[in-house]
Amino acid sequence: MSLFTGEFVAVADGSTCGPYKIINDYKIEINLVAASATKGYVFIAPSGYQVVAVREIHAVAGGSGATVNFERLVSGTAPGSGIAILTTAMPLNGTANASQSTAASNIINTPGTTGTQLQATDSLGYVLSGTLTGLANCTVQISLARV
Repeated sequence: MSLFTGEFVAVADGSTCGPYKIINDYKIEINLVAASATKGYVFIAPSGYQVVAVREIHAVAGGSGATVNFERLVSGTAPGSGIAILTTAMPLNGTANASQSTAASNIINTPGTTGTQLQATDSLGYVLSGTLTGLANCTVQISLARV
């Protein structure tokens, strides 16, 4: 089998192809503040991916009910209209300067065209809700794994 024939080859993390390391996971970081757009795009999937972890830290908490959720956006779907990936949105109003992670059980992981796993050309979007006033120096990290 040749890598130049258009065939796909499944590989484990850390595999190499000549001098190049093949990466099977992504860590994406987005910075949010009170003035951030309430919805938007974070990532365009080059192939199948699933969210495996979400972490967050902020210097100044958002107001009442400030949260972020992530969604699968099939090509052509506007942010805010996708398939939610977290069963419960992550709060952005917790203790300042203390990192928090969403529980693995809070991540919906369903395959297929109507599921939450990203397919090639799908996007990962975010949706902010609640009172964001005060939110400052907030970083959210989303970990994705190839499926």
